[in-house]
Parts: sequence; structure tokens; C-alpha cells
Amino acid sequence: GIDTKEGMSEAMKAQMAEDAQKEERRGKTDPRNVLVGKRAKASSSQADSENYAASRLVDGDMSTRWSSAFGEIQNVTVILEDLKTYHCALDEVVMHFESAYAMKYELQVCEDLAAENWETVYVHEAKNRVKGRSQLRHVITLEEQHRAKKLKAIRVLMTERATQWGYSIWEIEGLGTCQVNPNYKDSKPPPAQTMQDKKRDWQKKAREIQGQGARGQGNTAGAAAAAKMDKAGGKEEPKKR
Repeated sequence: GIDTKEGMSEAMKAQMAEDAQKEERRGKTDPRNVLVGKRAKASSSQADSENYAASRLVDGDMSTRWSSAFGEIQNVTVILEDLKTYHCALDEVVMHFESAYAMKYELQVCEDLAAENWETVYVHEAKNRVKGRSQLRHVITLEEQHRAKKLKAIRVLMTERATQWGYSIWEIEGLGTCQVNPNYKDSKPPPAQTMQDKKRDWQKKAREIQGQGARGQGNTAGAAAAAKMDKAGGKEEPKKR
């Protein structure tokens, strides 16, 4: 096998670099991040793969990422409004770019999704290439007049690539607070039924059928047997000798 990095293909080197980044970045986002779990969409995703879907931008996992198709103009949108949330007020937005970062992009906000009313609140125009991984983390502090806005969504519009590839972002964080719907109830699906649960249900139905048969025939023996099974936890009591 190949033991030296000099003998590796460019693809293998790129894979090693990505694996190293994942290991270094493994963990969760800032606990103040209100974007986790929100709905996200993108103008494109690499090979339309779920591994690089827009949802990766807001999954709270720094080891997953969104990646676009190869193209200059791309955008990602995070919808803040949902059944649980009316709107959010953000103080900071943190962009965690991968090595396929944007030289130029705009951060836009929206207070009215129906009207598609987008406002640019920050413009990034890099003059030089990044020299270290720390420069791929962009902390955007919103100005005072934008912090008071009741935001329904944010959008990042990327207009110039730093590489020949598309764009790639590990995570977008939004630090702030949200106005929660007081009538919202978190509906969770019922837990999966275990074999023990199924057996208990079957025994209950068996007792019901026995009881109905006993009443219909005027036979109290069946009802008595069902009562014994119920008392014994679904098992028929052993006969006395």
C-alpha cells in the first residue's frame, strides 16, 4: 500500500483533509443557537445527495455539511417561522465555511415571507485568500437596528467562489431569541409497541371474547375462567390436585 502522503492521489489527500476537519470539529453548536432544527433550503446540493442536503446546515452537528453544485451564484435559506415559533431576533450569525468557501456573499433577512421582502444586512467581500482554518469561521454581529427586527427567515446569497468547486458550509448559527407560540404542543409519535405489549393486548382481547361468550350462553364458567386469568396477570391459574 501507499504509506507516504506524497504518493497519494489528490482525491485521497482531499479525503484525509476532510476527515481531519471532521475530527477537529466534532461536537455541537453554541447552546444559544436558535437555528437548530429549523427548515433549510438551498438553490442546489452536490449531486442532489442527502449527505450534502440543506438540512445539514442547521442540524447542530459540526461534522456534517451542506455542499452546492458547481456554480457561481448559489444561496441557502433558513426559515425561522414554524408552528412553534412566530419570529426570531438575532444578535449574531456565525458562518462555518468548509475549504470551498465564498469570497463574496450577502446576509439577508426577511420579516414577511409572503411578500418575499429581503433586506441585505451584511456584505462580505474578501480581498485575499484565507491562510488558516480559523478564517473560515465568520462571526457577523448585526447592527442595533437589525437586532430589533422580527425575522421570519435569513438567507445567504453567495456570488463568488474561492475554488473551482461549489460552496460548502458546515453550519450556520443564529444567536438570539425567538417568540414562541404559547399554544404549541410538541406532538411526539407513540413509542413502538414491544412484544410484551402485544402479548398483553392479545391476552386482554382473549378475556373479552371469553366473557362475551359466557354472557351469550348463560354459562358463568367461562366468565369465571376469564376472571382467574385476569387475576393471574393473563395466565390461567394451575389446577389444584
